[in-house]
Amino acid sequence: MQIVPYEPWHLLNIEVQPAQKMADVVFHDEKNARELGEAGPVFTALVGGVPVAIAGVAGRGEGRAMVWSVLAPAALRQFAPIHRAALRFLNLHDYRRLEAVVDCEFAAAVAPDTRTRRRAPRPSARRAARD
Repeated sequence: MQIVPYEPWHLLNIEVQPAQKMADVVFHDEKNARELGEAGPVFTALVGGVPVAIAGVAGRGEGRAMVWSVLAPAALRQFAPIHRAALRFLNLHDYRRLEAVVDCEFAAAVAPDTRTRRRAPRPSARRAARD
């Protein structure tokens, strides 16, 4: 898997997962594909040169941003590395508040996933005493 900067052809050529098919017309529009790259930082995950995930942030002003993603069915086989790449990507930017819209009826989007969920590291006793 390769993580690369977004290019409009990525959105025009991604096979959208069934849960996002309702927006397929929006995703496969050339004007929207160009504007998406201008709305804020965006990255694409490619497998064999084929886009399987596109994600980014759209600034909302005052340290706020909307996070979003478009996934292909093939992204599920790469979900853990895509998740790690998204975390690294978000840590590169200095947003105070990140917002997202999630379909509450889509169980996979709202159910905890123990494969990728991690607890924050606890400070060691030595570090806590030092602080």
